[in-house]
Amino acid sequence: MNFKTIAAAFIVLTVVFGASTGYLLSTQGSGTSTTTFTTTISNTTTVTNGASGPFSVGVAYKSGVGFFLVNGSGMTLYYRSTDNNSNGTSTCTGTCVQNWPIFYTKNLTLPPGLNATSFKVVTRADGKQQLTYDGWPLYFFAGDHKPGDVNGQGIQGIWFALNLPAPKSPTPSTSTTTTSTSSDTTSNTSSTSTINTATTSSSTTSTSTTSSTTTSTTTSTSTTYTYPY
Repeated sequence: MNFKTIAAAFIVLTVVFGASTGYLLSTQGSGTSTTTFTTTISNTTTVTNGASGPFSVGVAYKSGVGFFLVNGSGMTLYYRSTDNNSNGTSTCTGTCVQNWPIFYTKNLTLPPGLNATSFKVVTRADGKQQLTYDGWPLYFFAGDHKPGDVNGQGIQGIWFALNLPAPKSPTPSTSTTTTSTSSDTTSNTSSTSTINTATTSSSTTSTSTTSSTTTSTTTSTSTTYTYPY
């Protein structure tokens, strides 16, 4: 190969390399940036009974249900509308009791706002004792798993949480707590340039990593109602 041929090949390689370098520079910084905001809002409501416990019967509140009776652990107490509240007779017998366990407490302790005269103990047809409120026998629901659950509400159109009137005073107090967390992913751009002198060709590979920022905000609102009425 003579000197002119070598010089021409060098000029071609220089042009190709320059073109690939220009392409490389044009691809840098091409990564996109996105920001995602995720907000989760959870509301919890507690009832403060105005005195220190423990109590065997208390009061809870849930939106859509209102104020209702719970046991000392906060589990919802239900009544069955087909029962006879004039004498406390239960119509839930046999296998019904497996899904709706009866409620009974030997030592009735109540917070202010609940009247002991509203509660009575009756003896069921099966010989077991059951607590009543205003004549309605009280039950749990086997489908409730934690305090505040009202999964039995409205079942078969006859099962309901035993509601109480809303307290007259004082005005409920509300507090809000907000917790935020964020994570960042740094943008990376890498490029590789290859020149094949045998075929006088070049190739450039560019990889761009998208930069994203995710911000998660959780807001928890707690409303406290104070008894008595």
